[in-house]
Amino acid sequence: LGLLADLPTLTVLNGYIASSSAQGKFEISGRCVEDWEIVVGRSAFTISDLALNMAYLAAPKQATGQISGSLQLADTTVDVAVEMGDALVIAGTIPHISLSRLAANFFDQIGLPADIPDLSLTDTALTITPQTGEFSLAAESANTWRIALGAAGLEMRNLRLTVQQTAEGK
Repeated sequence: LGLLADLPTLTVLNGYIASSSAQGKFEISGRCVEDWEIVVGRSAFTISDLALNMAYLAAPKQATGQISGSLQLADTTVDVAVEMGDALVIAGTIPHISLSRLAANFFDQIGLPADIPDLSLTDTALTITPQTGEFSLAAESANTWRIALGAAGLEMRNLRLTVQQTAEGK
């Protein structure tokens, strides 16, 4: 049940509670009052409008469930879901965001090199594991990136971006 220790203290309003002593099961669901702040690298993010749906089984001792909410990233609100498995994993999709805004939120001390255009990213898949600091991003861009290379240059299309940070920070 170490996962429960990774959660902030949450107050549930308008909740639903069910219990079955015969099955050794306890369930709770409802809306939460508090916001949840998570830190990824040097950046802090707040998940608000939390909704909770959790179950606890006595044998084997197991907690399962999902927390959903909204994460503000730049000027975009991202609907996220937190799954409880081996670790708490926050996942969401950002419909549209620029590369510069994404970089500013995740890599606050690193700007984009001058040679990289400010691409418009779509359907950016985001996962964050708060306990370990791991995160991953995967996005696509319909923009064209022209690079001065030789006489004709190089033109790249159908661009894909993948960024991963492991627990070791690589």
